[in-house]
Amino acid sequence: MRGNASLAGSTILIIDDTPANLAFAVEGLEEHGYRVLVAQDGREGVTRAELMHPDLILLDVMMPGMSGIEACKLLRANAAARDIPVIFMTALTDVGSKIACFEAGGVDYLTKPLDMDEVAIRINTHLSLAKARADLKEKNRLLELEIAERQRIETELCQLFARLKENEERFRSLVELSSDAILTVQDGAVTFANHAALSLFGVSRIDEVMGRPYLSLVALPDRLAVEAILQALMPDGSCHMHDEQVLGLDGVITDVTVTRVAFSHLGKTMIQVVLHDISKRVQLIQQLQYQATHDPLTGLPNRTLLLDRMQQMINLGKRQQERFKVCFVDVDRFKWINDTYGHDAGDEVLRSVSRKISTMLRKTDTLARIGGDEFVLILQESGMEDESTLVLSRIAGVIAEPIWFAGNEIKISCSVGCCSFPEDGQNVEELLHFADAAMYRAKKTQQPRTRELEAFFWYETPGAERHGQ
Repeated sequence: MRGNASLAGSTILIIDDTPANLAFAVEGLEEHGYRVLVAQDGREGVTRAELMHPDLILLDVMMPGMSGIEACKLLRANAAARDIPVIFMTALTDVGSKIACFEAGGVDYLTKPLDMDEVAIRINTHLSLAKARADLKEKNRLLELEIAERQRIETELCQLFARLKENEERFRSLVELSSDAILTVQDGAVTFANHAALSLFGVSRIDEVMGRPYLSLVALPDRLAVEAILQALMPDGSCHMHDEQVLGLDGVITDVTVTRVAFSHLGKTMIQVVLHDISKRVQLIQQLQYQATHDPLTGLPNRTLLLDRMQQMINLGKRQQERFKVCFVDVDRFKWINDTYGHDAGDEVLRSVSRKISTMLRKTDTLARIGGDEFVLILQESGMEDESTLVLSRIAGVIAEPIWFAGNEIKISCSVGCCSFPEDGQNVEELLHFADAAMYRAKKTQQPRTRELEAFFWYETPGAERHGQ
């Protein structure tokens, strides 16, 4: 599998103290078209990152001298390197180590031994996200320049209108040429609208907006705030800017930045309203926010959003004495499926598992994919005895149904380990740790061996029976 052509030539810095690991990674990444730099300890890696500014860093966690965690913290504290995405490489499998990687500033982690196809996919994903963030930053910079220039122009316009308020025809010529929507409002009603305003509000004739209450063109959630702004405006030449939404006569809601200024005309106070469409910027921000909190393959919440939701449920549970279960779900023999049927089949298996589980969940439950073939379920306890057990049983049943891909019947099973809040843990780290431990026990045995594990629930599908408390 080759790297994304648009990202070929990107520079990857590998920091690893083991020459054999470096050689393997360099060869694999160069085959995918990347330019590769190497460093054999954390301090050397930090120095090279500051000097060469690579596009992405692969960082080993366990190194003598300066560990990968310490190196990542130094990178995040350095202005020249803090924006470089860092993907940790580790043979550690415990949840605490993984969480420490994210807390240090890592964007992802890879489990050793490395699968170079998976490494290339992860690198491409984070290079794409980094490019999107850089593009957004540049667009915001240009937007700030545009806003500053627009404020300067609008200030000049305010001054010009004050000098030329007796010359209405000149005023009309000026605003009609504007690409922004411009209205004038008197006594709460629209008295003028340029062509851009007609387009913004979804009408073709000026008489469709003339005389209409101005607040009726403001989206309902913003009306009270806008009404207060209008009442506070004074004809002293000062301008007021505000981000809000407008409601077109065609029912379309649009995000806009609005500039308002009050002025006197023929002894009456009028308000000039200039509306600049920012809907594309808002959509881009929402898209980036979604990408930052959701898994790109399945569309499920990712680790970041899962941790946030778990903390919210813990806080709510402590206040209202509510219980919930945290379940680790791991697809059995997933590497074998990838090796046998190909990575496209593996991706379809993950999407199918996410769809099947999602159809069995209630509105109060959450399903997240936290990497590879690992999913996490949060099941809200409703008070009905064994309701969550019934949900898990239904999930086990649908997962056992074969998946067809490219004419092949793929039979899968999953190992599931569960623990309960508040009995098995009082915080996110404890709950994930115990659920993860239960899941690994489910892969090895169907009977609890120690009293310590009797607080866990674990499952194996298909055809496995429930064990545990």
